[in-house]
Amino acid sequence: MPTAPTVAPFRTASTEELKHYRTETVKLLSLASLSGFPQITLPLGKVHGAQYGISILGKPYTDELLIQLAKMVLKLEK
Repeated sequence: MPTAPTVAPFRTASTEELKHYRTETVKLLSLASLSGFPQITLPLGKVHGAQYGISILGKPYTDELLIQLAKMVLKLEK
């Protein structure tokens, strides 16, 4: 699943734009913490200078497995 709803807002973004971005990001990230599912976010690269990544969710109590998976994905990236 995506880590964020879109690319990060510009530093010059208005307070309203930042509030909207935070609200949409929390919707994506709070699913795991509210349900007890472990979640890890991985950076995957950059597009036009902006970083992007993914979040991976695991079943409850599979934290170690999720970390191992993340390490494997990052090795493939290199």
